[in-house]
Amino acid sequence: MIAGSDGVTSASLLFDAMDLIHGLFGMPDNLFAARAGQGMPPRDPKVPLTGHIVVSLRYPNCSAAAVSIAEGGGKWSRRVAILGEGGRLIVSDDGVEWLSSEGEILDAGRGQTTDIPSAGEVAGHHLKRIAMQREPVDEVDSTFETLCLCEAVRLSCVTGQVEDPGRIAKMLQRL
Repeated sequence: MIAGSDGVTSASLLFDAMDLIHGLFGMPDNLFAARAGQGMPPRDPKVPLTGHIVVSLRYPNCSAAAVSIAEGGGKWSRRVAILGEGGRLIVSDDGVEWLSSEGEILDAGRGQTTDIPSAGEVAGHHLKRIAMQREPVDEVDSTFETLCLCEAVRLSCVTGQVEDPGRIAKMLQRL
């Protein structure tokens, strides 16, 4: 994806990032977002966010994630780095790379040419299983949750406060 071309906007990059984050880690307890760019963030929810956005997410299992997106930032790709006792696992559009805690490459799978699930899909499955302490169920459509995350990011940019995307989901389900 090239930011700023062919309809790739901060809003579309945000939706893509929040969809990936939700798919791998689920709904966070809360998030804080900051925006840099021309003028104040739009207060009207119908006007998408623009500029450079950084989001910090906190999860119930004492883990955290961070997302950054930017307009005009050139080529962007999805990249998730997971740190733990076993080293570092990097899941990206290009494949998966697993490095030991000493920096040795343990696995450097690139691309996918078969119907076998990609390493990223396998990693996502096991991250969900560990976080939820049970086998995950495949969700066909997580658009609602992703939109709640995007709205929490927008609100946090406007208010400068921590926001709870779960609370937004509860409010919208009452409508």
